[in-house]
Amino acid sequence: MLAALLLQAALGSAPLPAWTATASGLGPLRLGMYLAEAARASQLDWVERHESAPCHYAYPGGDFSRLGLMLVDGRIERIEVLDPALPTRSGLRVGDPLARIEALYGGRYRQEPRPDGAPGAWYRLFPADPQQLVIETDGRAVQRYWISTAARAGYARGCLDHAP
Repeated sequence: MLAALLLQAALGSAPLPAWTATASGLGPLRLGMYLAEAARASQLDWVERHESAPCHYAYPGGDFSRLGLMLVDGRIERIEVLDPALPTRSGLRVGDPLARIEALYGGRYRQEPRPDGAPGAWYRLFPADPQQLVIETDGRAVQRYWISTAARAGYARGCLDHAP
């Protein structure tokens, strides 16, 4: 048991591949994929964490601090990025200041208050499209971003907002 935990901790701390995010996914990961497809495409071991069925998350090596896949009925519906090493195609990274959002996306987003009431805002790119990029800030810098189907883009609390 201890060896399994140590192995999981070691895998979780390994560097992630140098992937870039687009509106349809991150590196080889695509919205709509099943987890087995994502594992083959990414060459990563994903550890599922069941919070509420049929919505739950999977994390590379069990490390939930850098990257997470929201799965609904077994398919990827959202890819959440917290690791500054994983930029968007335009070059935005977690930790970038707010001015970088404007510099990169020049008003091609819809800004809205964070639904959880926390300081900062959400910046939605492609708000009318079936796949969206949502950037969450704390009022100073990018805290995380996600690529999502339109149906899951507005889930402020992840799977806790899912109603089957």
